[in-house]
Amino acid sequence: MTNFLDTLRVIHNASIVQKYALMFLIIYLTDVWGLGITHAAGLINIWFGMTKILALVFRVLMDYWIGSYSMLIISTTANALGMGLLSISTPSRLYTLITGSCREYNMKCVSETQQSLFYIALVLIMIGRSACAASMETLNFNGNADEKELRQQFVKSGSGYAAVQATLLVLTPWSVIFAVASFYNSIAVSLLMEKSWSHKLYISNPERSPVKSVIRVFVTSKKRPWKIKIGDNEFEDVQVLVRMLLVGVIYAFFVLISTICTTYFYQQAKRLKPSIFFRVEFIEVSYLAWYFFYEEIRIKFKSDNRYGNKVDLRALVMDATINAITCCAIAAVVERTRLGVIRKYGVGDIPGEIIPMSRFWLLPQFGMLGYFNTNLDPIRRVLFFEDASLPMQNFKEFVFNGLIGVGVMSSVLVVYLVGKISEMGGRPNWFQHDTENSRLDLFYWALIVLCILFFNIWFHGSNYLNKRLYPRSRPLGEQKIRRR
Repeated sequence: MTNFLDTLRVIHNASIVQKYALMFLIIYLTDVWGLGITHAAGLINIWFGMTKILALVFRVLMDYWIGSYSMLIISTTANALGMGLLSISTPSRLYTLITGSCREYNMKCVSETQQSLFYIALVLIMIGRSACAASMETLNFNGNADEKELRQQFVKSGSGYAAVQATLLVLTPWSVIFAVASFYNSIAVSLLMEKSWSHKLYISNPERSPVKSVIRVFVTSKKRPWKIKIGDNEFEDVQVLVRMLLVGVIYAFFVLISTICTTYFYQQAKRLKPSIFFRVEFIEVSYLAWYFFYEEIRIKFKSDNRYGNKVDLRALVMDATINAITCCAIAAVVERTRLGVIRKYGVGDIPGEIIPMSRFWLLPQFGMLGYFNTNLDPIRRVLFFEDASLPMQNFKEFVFNGLIGVGVMSSVLVVYLVGKISEMGGRPNWFQHDTENSRLDLFYWALIVLCILFFNIWFHGSNYLNKRLYPRSRPLGEQKIRRR
């Protein structure tokens, strides 16, 4: 069992390294491929959202056809191949030696073959990451390890790998960054293939599949009730899932806000003056600090029942809305200042010119974004871990990831609609090819208005559901928190 847990830690660490390698893929598309910020962000956000949604599909496949061990093999192999192809798709030294093409990081040195390899790599990585999420969440450790303790060990063991990858992001070219992630996943594949029969002993299917419970209940609702018998546990599982989906839309909206802010915050920082020691880029260091801060706080929320037995969900949603509004307001003020500096020195239309404004101006909005993301965890606990069976709690985790995917993909639609609305009356679109000529400050104010409108709609909608749909049950705004 110990050897198998070590293998799982290697898989987890490889996932951490891969996550950091893909962290600035949008910047790679804007700097090397020359894509506009809206185009690059739309491509990556749709890809990321599909990765989250696809994990739910793989979870269903695991219940019917594919086991957890086979899914681990598929995921690590797809990740290794995908990151390898992603490395080859860049203007690397190896590709230059084989083809004789140039190796500068610009669009002139990226051939059509490399572009095709890039998209194939994205598909493989999407399959690998979603399959890995599905298999790692459903592993049964047969009571030999506490789940919370194991997750904390995974986070701590991944810290060193994350630090190494963050250093590579600063010091090495894109091809090496992607190749290192491919190497780690290749090690995971070799460890899984070694003594594969012994690994299977520690993986078992859940006693009762929530997927089958949901399907049985919905099939029964379309047929005569006496032809198919439904257990009380199955009906309760479906009822809990439906209640979760009715209020889970607010979480998807907050994910939408977080995705938009994360995407454009890093684009704001790209050309600002990196005023930090040893010429280390502030953008990578800030994200590394934010990631560890977020993970530690998230673990503390899971282990600390500071909210008591009952929580007013609407109060948590109001608190998150206020945090989102504050984050967007700070970002709008800072962006207004940044655009003022650009106009003053006339550096907006000069490619690669450093804007004489320190990146430390962005610390408040980065800090508020991290605080906003951290405070979403209590809402997640209330929505997804109320009274339910253990198999259903695991299944709800995948539904939760699916809602994250919907929120991330919806951010692309919101940006598109806001851009079209901003063009009305012959005015220029708020989203131009680069952030220096865009009006992100106005966009942040528009997000504030959207937060206020959405909160009011959700608040009144939840009151309606409490009165109409659940007159005798626990209201949607008041949920019990269950320790995991």
